[in-house]
Amino acid sequence: MVVWTILLSCFSYPITATIIGLSGVPSTPVNIALKIVYSLFYVFLFVQIVVFNFPKITFQGLFLFIFFVIYSLRLVSDISFNGIRFIGGNSSYVYSYFFGATLIPSFVILVSRAFLDEKLLLKHLFYILLIANLSMIFFTLKQSEGDIIKMLSYRVEIESEFSAEGGNLLNPIIISFFGASLSILSINLFLFFKNYNKFLLAFCVVLGIANLAFGASRGPFYSFFVLILATFAYKNFQTKFQISRLLKSISIFFLVSIVIYISLSLLIEIDELTIVKRITIGQELQEFGQEEYRNFAYQYAFQDFLEHPLLGNHFVGSYDQTYPHNVMIEVLMATGIVGGIFYFTAFLSFMVRFFYVFKSDNRELFIIFLICILTISLSLTSGSIFVNPESWILFSLALTIKIDKKA
Repeated sequence: MVVWTILLSCFSYPITATIIGLSGVPSTPVNIALKIVYSLFYVFLFVQIVVFNFPKITFQGLFLFIFFVIYSLRLVSDISFNGIRFIGGNSSYVYSYFFGATLIPSFVILVSRAFLDEKLLLKHLFYILLIANLSMIFFTLKQSEGDIIKMLSYRVEIESEFSAEGGNLLNPIIISFFGASLSILSINLFLFFKNYNKFLLAFCVVLGIANLAFGASRGPFYSFFVLILATFAYKNFQTKFQISRLLKSISIFFLVSIVIYISLSLLIEIDELTIVKRITIGQELQEFGQEEYRNFAYQYAFQDFLEHPLLGNHFVGSYDQTYPHNVMIEVLMATGIVGGIFYFTAFLSFMVRFFYVFKSDNRELFIIFLICILTISLSLTSGSIFVNPESWILFSLALTIKIDKKA
């Protein structure tokens, strides 16, 4: 049940969003109800853990838990006593997202080591990502009336007149993230496992890349390429590392990328691809010394930290009363050096654990860590402490699941 609860709370949203969009029901009450259900599942799991196996937390997980306690004090102090407000929602929204959807699930995962099964998790993760990507591509094709050229020339998002936030059910970042997740997972399954249908995996790679391109989000796009290179490095490490073999794998990957590039150029001018335009615009802004809004958010949030280095300033930035779209900067802004010590120790522990996984022959665990890294990397460009429960749940998973340190 732990595995399914993780999968449903972290990876089912595109499926439920598609169902909401097609059925025409109001999205806000349904999403609230789902989050309540997921939170109750985690509470039930905690009771189960207490009854059948005394809760134990790893040394690394303890640092993350202490950070959560420090951040909780910051949140309650700011909202309930200092009157600090988040511009994107009321206090109930912030409290429910952090305590209900983030803190409780993360804590339960941190004490559920005996109930985690990486083989079962990987098996079901593949199918839920496949269904999620099929759901997104079906809805976006329906929404754009099958005009693929149109989908490639603007940032696709799934909309509904009954949804919150001006009709946005699924934003482009989520679409790109789930596309990248499926492609990375499928490429790894193709390389390391023989019990999966190769044609199905090839289809999933193309499907994932399509959603990655349609969402045109730069964070998942860059992370996708980095994690694919990590996959090739791991593949070569597992088969007696040779630099020539690694270069061959990278060459094949880039050859396939060129084929995709040429195929797309037959459909649309490459300069008209949204992902290309967004990368190009970002580079041009840097060349002319201009900055995007996100860069201003980074700078002002870090300035808040510098003005209150020990305990931080507030849970939102003084610049715009929202989060700075980078969790590491937000940790310093909200909890200062005191909270940062515990968070960054946990993050360093996560990287050390990935190093052990990379040296081991546990391929299921390696793939799970790649998905965790992809999710956490998203929180460094678009995320927040209190509105991205998936990244914290998977962070907790990576700090808890058993690894072989004797490799």
